[in-house]
Amino acid sequence: MTTKAYKNFSTRMTPQSEPIPGLNQIQNHAGGFAFGIDDWKRLERFLVLGSDGGTYYVKERQLTRENAECVIRLLGKDPRRVVDMIVAISEAGRAYKNDPALFALALSSSPDFVTNKEDRAYALSALPKVARIGTHLLHFVQYVDGLRGMGYALRKSLSSWMNDKDGDSLAYQILKYQSRDGWSMRDVLRVAHPKPVDDVHKTIYAYIANAAKVEGAPTLLRVYEAMKAAKSVQEVCGLITDQNLTWEFVPAQWLGEKAVWEALLPRLPFTALLRNLGRLTSLGLVGTFSEGENMIVERLNDRERMRKSRIHPFGVLLALRTYEQGHGFRGSLSWSPNTTVCTTLDDLFYASFENAEPCGKRMLIGLDISGSMDSRVMDSPVTCMEAALAMGMVHMHNEPFTKLMGFDTGLKDLGVTRRDTLASALRRLTRNGGGTDCSLPMLYAMGNKVPERYRAKLVHWGYTTFYQSSYSYSFDHDMIPVEAFVVITDNETWAGNVQPVQALQEYRKISGLGAKLVVIGMQATNISIADPSDRGSLDIVGMDTSVPAVVADFLRG
Repeated sequence: MTTKAYKNFSTRMTPQSEPIPGLNQIQNHAGGFAFGIDDWKRLERFLVLGSDGGTYYVKERQLTRENAECVIRLLGKDPRRVVDMIVAISEAGRAYKNDPALFALALSSSPDFVTNKEDRAYALSALPKVARIGTHLLHFVQYVDGLRGMGYALRKSLSSWMNDKDGDSLAYQILKYQSRDGWSMRDVLRVAHPKPVDDVHKTIYAYIANAAKVEGAPTLLRVYEAMKAAKSVQEVCGLITDQNLTWEFVPAQWLGEKAVWEALLPRLPFTALLRNLGRLTSLGLVGTFSEGENMIVERLNDRERMRKSRIHPFGVLLALRTYEQGHGFRGSLSWSPNTTVCTTLDDLFYASFENAEPCGKRMLIGLDISGSMDSRVMDSPVTCMEAALAMGMVHMHNEPFTKLMGFDTGLKDLGVTRRDTLASALRRLTRNGGGTDCSLPMLYAMGNKVPERYRAKLVHWGYTTFYQSSYSYSFDHDMIPVEAFVVITDNETWAGNVQPVQALQEYRKISGLGAKLVVIGMQATNISIADPSDRGSLDIVGMDTSVPAVVADFLRG
């Protein structure tokens, strides 16, 4: 720390309810001021986070409209770059839901927003890369139908999606994903009018159109008809075992039978296994030291299978959150959670992110626990605050020198350590639900890591809660300053007397360090507390599989 730094320490700070003079800031939905992100960054946020559930301040419909307008603006500038970003994020599995990518692709193929025919064709050529399964295709058609009519180019693209699959693959897709959101595979067939490329496809199309047995149909279609006609549990189990069927092929009336799930368990795809852990436990298939427990744990520990199944961290978080509480969020199903399964899910959560080499920086993680973080993530039961805690735990798990604290209009130690499991950390999560002051992590570091005479500046700004001399910091010793801040928030900051960017600048001055700031955004909005002109600040999308690696590289570099 130098005399020059002390000399330049300014008390002229701007409340978060006012813009900083001379900087290009915009008002967030809470009334505070932050930095606007460019449209490309917002597109990335939308593709990863979506707009399902809206935010605390913005309803889902409005947020979707705002993001759609962003996509449309970008299509007017560089439509192929938009498509490339859609494909890259979708194929990499960075997003939990594929719907935002499908919606953006529907916009990209519309003549209402893309005038050049070749650019629209480029978008439609990406359909197989983004709509990889039947559900994706049906959602895409639904979005297109809401935007425009079904033109020739689109019908041709839908036909190619069906004709390019071999008979067995197509049969699997049309049976597993028969209908979604008011659209069925029969509807797609009616719209696309595909010309069969061979007799097998001709037979499948006839089956879809007539929903009846057809001579020469692929084995899977005949088995499906046999399953619908089954009269006993034994007959159903025999078909499952003989034909290696997944649960989607079993009629609903048989899905409450323990024997049926015993037959299905070895064949459950990874995602289906996560979604049915509660059901399997309630049926008595996951007892301690049971064959079912061993099989489930072995399957969940199969990292190669996990990667091939494109398991997203949020899917694991949702599975853990649901299973650990012992009952579903809908319906009356309940169970006693298996401890070994819970521990395995915890390990799986961290494994679902990209591998990241620790950067070794002394890191203060600020977790937004304000009232606005009660909004839901991607139309799930998980709140932004719970998802933010999970992201904080990822960094604590990956980095040896970290401290996690929660903030609203005050700062508090959440009592979470690297020894906590994700489940135990979620149980500890408490908050007051007040306003939001994203400057508090930097001010805390300033108040506890600089000479006493400079702490008086904090009093001048109205902060008096940073003098906890008894507070035990988790770094090597008390006076080692913070090298990096990671703030996980919805960016709806408004309550502080100092703007976060100013608090960061002052901390850098008085510490003598070029401390970096990483802002992990938990909503698909157009704001960030990170200054886009500051090379030492990074804005990144939350619940993205690439987060740990990107953050570590940034802090290391």
